Amino acid sequence: MVPIVNGKVTYSNLKLFDQIGKIGQNLGLTWGGSWKIKDLTHFQYDSKIEEVTKLEGKITNEHWADKYYTYLINNGVEIQEKRFDDKASRGEMFKIIAILKGYKE
Repeated sequence: MVPIVNGKVTYSNLKLFDQIGKIGQNLGLTWGGSWKIKDLTHFQYDSKIEEVTKLEGKITNEHWADKYYTYLINNGVEIQEKRFDDKASRGEMFKIIAILKGYKE
């Protein structure tokens, strides 16, 4: 990681690297600035595989909108496929809101 100051990458501000390094270490990262041969831009996470395995059960790949699709399907709305990231036009959104507010075609 390299600090950016006033929109420019800086390697010369050693005090800033020390501050960033301490933050990384407080987060549980190993910082290359603490090594015998310094690598100020280097951070790494040295967890044991058991710790990573414990986290796996807490991490989900579920899309944020999946719960809404599931709700709609469970309430009689027929959905052919889950396409979460399709873009909708403003007009389509107005139509959806109007239908939710009671508009009937």
